[in-house]
Amino acid sequence: MSVLLILCEGETEKHVLKSFLQPYTSLRFTDVEILAYDGNGDLKTNFKADPERQLKTEPSSSVICLVDLHEEPFGVVKPSMNTDEAFDAVQDIMLASIDARYRARFGAFPVVMEPETWLLADAEVMAHAGQTRLGEPEAIPHPTTQLKKIGVRYSKGIGARKLFDRCSAKRVYDDNCPHFKAMIDWIVSGSPVAEIPASPEDRVWEAKRDELYVTYNQAVAELEKDPSDANLQKEAEAGQVYRTHLNTRPQRFKR
Repeated sequence: MSVLLILCEGETEKHVLKSFLQPYTSLRFTDVEILAYDGNGDLKTNFKADPERQLKTEPSSSVICLVDLHEEPFGVVKPSMNTDEAFDAVQDIMLASIDARYRARFGAFPVVMEPETWLLADAEVMAHAGQTRLGEPEAIPHPTTQLKKIGVRYSKGIGARKLFDRCSAKRVYDDNCPHFKAMIDWIVSGSPVAEIPASPEDRVWEAKRDELYVTYNQAVAELEKDPSDANLQKEAEAGQVYRTHLNTRPQRFKR
């Protein structure tokens, strides 16, 4: 049985993703499981260990990680970046964090900008709300705010199901949402990257990566227990060292 595990940020995704994406996930997978974290900070802490555990214990499974580009948790998006550059920066740091053995079965797709973008992209959802669809839905900085601005009654969490039940992933795919399209193409066809045995140099790099990841997560945990200035500085420094190492990854790990 081929299983797709979807990692996501929270309650809204937990309640809508499985049914919303079903027209496409059913083309390749016999079952879909949702692992919803307690916000993007929780996702950032666990998105490496959880998929690697799944991919190791279930050889026929795949994992896709969805994180909102709006207020992304990794701190890699700069104000000067355009949407494509921001998407690439977040995707790169997620992909580089995963062990090379599982790279071909792991998909990392920042949601541009958050799932509510897909509601704005669906002409029928917008028509039901008395609105016309927007030309470039992925260019809207905060889609949830945009929904409220145009008078659409919407609430996150389980309340989001009401609108998402009207929304069609196929209509969104056919709309002007290139990053959504890239995610669906991965779900349907899988990764174009082959699993390549790691070289000794790769293993050295990966061992250092994993060591820095543990150190960073320890700093995050200490900051959560004691949000002092000293722990905030420690967390920031550990995160920067980890991200710097990821940027030195071997060329074959890159997209």
